[in-house]
Parts: sequence; structure tokens; C-alpha cells
Amino acid sequence: MKAIQFERHGEPAQVLAVQERPIPAPGKGEVRIRILASPINRSDLLFVRGLYAGVQAHFPSAVGFEGVGTVDVLGPEVHSLVPGQRVAIINGKGGNWAEYAVVPTERVLPVPDDLPDEQVASFLINPATAILMLRHILAIPKGEWLLQSRSGPRI
Repeated sequence: MKAIQFERHGEPAQVLAVQERPIPAPGKGEVRIRILASPINRSDLLFVRGLYAGVQAHFPSAVGFEGVGTVDVLGPEVHSLVPGQRVAIINGKGGNWAEYAVVPTERVLPVPDDLPDEQVASFLINPATAILMLRHILAIPKGEWLLQSRSGPRI
């Protein structure tokens, strides 16, 4: 399978590379996901640069903490998911910028079919980043409003 990895910390454009890797097999309580989409989050870029607090890279290191995919293979003792089921994924060690990722079942969330992959791929980290920014960076008091206007061309 193809996977994006890095061998050392640095600027993403300089250190990230597509590599051929073996398709991973899930262990007990894990599931293999065929990745459909994975966003580029600020946390991913900080991780590659070696600046993401709390998560250390073990080289060669995989990248991609968030995404959407379909359940491909169930590991032993997994009964809560079924092959083909679409799920949102939080991959705490990284690895969603690949064709397949193996994660513990508690790191996947089944999602309805009527939500676009692009939205599901950004379900978990982007909202948390926005909440932290509003609460801790902008320090908007409870009960106050924030007005966001959009400028520029529509895409």
C-alpha cells in the first residue's frame, strides 16, 4: 500500500514522502480501515515539524490523525463493527495518510451514509481546534456572541 511517512522532523514539503508499505493486519480489539479521505490539520503539520505537544514520532513515522474510511478487516474479538461500514477515524499515533490504517475500535465512529466524506473526515479534530481557539485564544466569555463573516471568492 502507499503511505505518506517521514524519517525526520522538518518542513512537511521537505520531509514527507510517499512510500510502499505492507498492508497492516489488525490485532485483538483493532480494525483495519480502508481510508477514503484524511484532511491536513494543523496538528498533522506540527507533528511533522516536531512541535506537537504530547505526541512523539517514532521514525519512520506515519502521518494523519483524522479521517474517514470503510471497515476492511476485523481483528479478533471485534463485534461492534462490520466490513464495509463507513466510519470516522481518530488515529492517535498517526497513519491515516495511507491507503489502510489499523486502529483500536474505540477510535472509530460509525457515520450515516448521507454525510459527505469530506465532512466526516474533519468531524473530530477541526471542531475541537475551533472550540479551543474560541475559549482559550480569543477568550470569548460565556453568553457572548462571535460574528464570523466570510470574504473572498466562493469556491
